Amino acid sequence: MAIALREKVYPGDFLQLDSIETSVAPEIPTCYADTRRSNHKKEFEAAVSLYEALDSTEGSHRTAQLLDCRKFAWFAWHKETCKVKVIANACKLRWCPVCAESRQMHIREQVTAYIKTIRRPRLLTLTMSHSSDPLQEQVDRLYHAFRLLRKHRAIARLIRGGCWFFQIKKSKRDGCWHPHLHIILDSDYINKFTMSQEWFLTTGNSYIIDIRAITDPGKVADYVSRYCAKPCNLSDFTEADRIEVATVLYGKRICGSFGTGAKCRFASKPPQDAAMWQRIGNWTDIVIDRHNDPELRKVIECYQLGESLERHIFESVLRKVCGTQLPETAITVNPNLRQLCWESFVHL
Repeated sequence: MAIALREKVYPGDFLQLDSIETSVAPEIPTCYADTRRSNHKKEFEAAVSLYEALDSTEGSHRTAQLLDCRKFAWFAWHKETCKVKVIANACKLRWCPVCAESRQMHIREQVTAYIKTIRRPRLLTLTMSHSSDPLQEQVDRLYHAFRLLRKHRAIARLIRGGCWFFQIKKSKRDGCWHPHLHIILDSDYINKFTMSQEWFLTTGNSYIIDIRAITDPGKVADYVSRYCAKPCNLSDFTEADRIEVATVLYGKRICGSFGTGAKCRFASKPPQDAAMWQRIGNWTDIVIDRHNDPELRKVIECYQLGESLERHIFESVLRKVCGTQLPETAITVNPNLRQLCWESFVHL
């Protein structure tokens, strides 16, 4: 179980705070997990259904991990900037929509930065011919064909590198799976007809490709990062389809890089300033007690608005929570809550 650092506040996380003079307090979820799941209700329910089915057959406990995700959360204060963040535990399960959102933000930043280093970036989409074959066979063929394509002399001499992302859909018309790859290329000009012919020679039956210049790095990065974080929406599938997708993709990479694309670091790293963050107090306690304490309301307000929290207020709140003895560090490790260490931090 990882620790997650809340980087941004999203509209709809909770209602804007009333002023101190207002007698009616806004409704803020007392459980941080409820706040994070509010925008992913269908996906979260689908993920719970999936892991319950898998746990019943495999004897695992991933449903409990999913339900505990972001359940334990604290407000934290930065020693230098005086900014307020939220720190919470993370399950890091592939199909957790909250963790997927976290991964998406990190990957989007990485991909955007990479695209800006490419002189003439291109977006290539490779698809397989429509087939009723089992999903496992189609995915294996797609990955194998992509590896072979990069070795073709006519293509290899033009490509310096790139990064790829897997996506999967299912046709509503005939129920056939449709796996495909999106690739950001650092390459010289590639004729679409040439690429189509090379893809046909590789697959033996598929020639439909799409290649176009990238003019908006941010838009493309947002598009592909969604699939890197999770290759599909579980809520779009039946329970049987969810199990099939999860089983086929278990342990399989759904993104990768080659050549100059190695600049993209898809795995998140702990923040360099991790040691600078000090815990203020538990999310639940501060949210509940804010009604009678203006300093606690100030903590939440600074978190919501991205403002700095004065040191004297931070120390005052900390004394209320911890007593007269101020702790050396605000971030404690509690194995019983599956909170590990700062190395496991990810930016949300």
